This record gives sequence, C-alpha cells and structure tokens, in this order.
Amino acid sequence: MDALWQAWLEYYKTEIYDDIDKPYRSEVCFEPVDEADIAECEQMTKLKIPEDLKTIYQYTSKGFGLFFGETLYSPKQMIEYHQQWVGLGYIDTPDNDQVDNPAYPPNTVRPVYINQYWLPFAGEVDNRNYWAIDYDPLADGKVGQIINAGRESNWELRFSFQGDITAFARIIMQRIEAGKTAINAEGKLLICKASIQSNHCITELLKKGEFR
Repeated sequence: MDALWQAWLEYYKTEIYDDIDKPYRSEVCFEPVDEADIAECEQMTKLKIPEDLKTIYQYTSKGFGLFFGETLYSPKQMIEYHQQWVGLGYIDTPDNDQVDNPAYPPNTVRPVYINQYWLPFAGEVDNRNYWAIDYDPLADGKVGQIINAGRESNWELRFSFQGDITAFARIIMQRIEAGKTAINAEGKLLICKASIQSNHCITELLKKGEFR
C-alpha cells in the first residue's frame, strides 16, 4: 500500500490540491495520525481499522478528496459519524428505514441506510453519503468489503467492492494512468469521466467488469 499511496499523493499534490476550493483545502492534513487516535477509534466503535488504512494514516490524516476523490475521515471523525449511527439505532430488526434497491452484486449488503457494524472512513463533504468498511455482510458478501452508505445516497447505484482497500486503490490508480478519470470544478477526482459530481458510477463499473 505504501507505494500506491505515495503515487496517489504525488498525483493529488501536483494535479488536484491547488485547484481545491480554499475552505476545503484548509482541512487537508498531510501529517500522520497519532496511533492513540487509531486505538481510540477501534475501542469506541468496536471495529477494526484495516491495516492498509492504517498505512494511509502514516502519511495523511484527513482532508477533502484525499481518498481518491472522497473526503478522507480522521479516526476521530470516524468515531463521530459511527456514534451518530449507533445513536439512531440498529438491531437485527432495524428501526431505520429499509432500502428498496439492493446493492450490486446482489445479496452482499444489508438493505438499511446505517449499521453499527459499518465503519465510515471516507465520503462526501456534507457527511451524508459515506464509503464504509462492512463487518456485517449478507451471505454473498465478504467481511471487510467496501460499500457506500448513508441517508442521501442514490441507492439505485449502491455498490459492494469485495476486495480490500489496497485492491481498491490499485484499480483507481490504473484508471488514472489510463486517462479514464476526470477532475471537476471543485478539484474532486471523478473515477468516471462521465460523472458530473459523484463517484456513484462504481456500481456500473462493477457490472461491466471494469472495477475488480
């Protein structure tokens, strides 16, 4: 993961950072995360931060667009958003709204907006749509899969990426090198050139076999 993340950071700093709106740029931090913050996050959420995400935190701790176009959350932010989910409630028969549209691939992600066994680690700047590590998959899912979550997400485009963060990063770097990505007016990397604003296109890429 080290080489992948360093390659991404070089691209981010030279091609993206200077174009980011100043209020967002001020939130970017290239300092490493304190290991005590990682330990606190795992203790408070009762969920494990993957080792490759810990590697990322050796270089960067938070900021707009820092996770391949999405805002990277610091461990303290992860605690904050996770605790919001816990406060809203999730049990085996969840009290939160059901999601009508299933994820792709099918039978991989529980059809709810929030889940206390999901760990939000990145997402949109308004903190309503998240990318999360899923520790509570359905039968055809994989523990540790990357999913999108949140109240405002377009659930017709819900995805489940069953590789780890390193595999996810490798695919995006390959797309950058192949000229298949774009940067929007805010300075946000778009994984698909056809996207106007968001990175919800991952579902369509999975269906086409271009994101695995």
